[in-house]
Amino acid sequence: MFPGPAAYNLPDPGNSITERTVRNMSIAGIIVEVRNGSDASVLAGLAQMPQISVFGVKENQIVTVIEGDNAASVNDAISRVSLFDGVLGVYPVSISEDA
Repeated sequence: MFPGPAAYNLPDPGNSITERTVRNMSIAGIIVEVRNGSDASVLAGLAQMPQISVFGVKENQIVTVIEGDNAASVNDAISRVSLFDGVLGVYPVSISEDA
């Protein structure tokens, strides 16, 4: 049997989940489709949302990732983006939630 950290003068890392910090996180890969000529204004709006990262623009599509503490916060961000002037659609490509 392993004698434990104290036998080696090591700090006890803790064995209880309550002794560790756990952060839930939801991540969604999103394609934002914009009207012709609206990409600059939509990009400016996305830049004002700290939970959104933009990874590229191709034709009328903006590739983004939205991060949040839970699925509801990601959904809220998607809803807000869909209301931007010039946005034709917001399409989730992948969604992941860690607990």
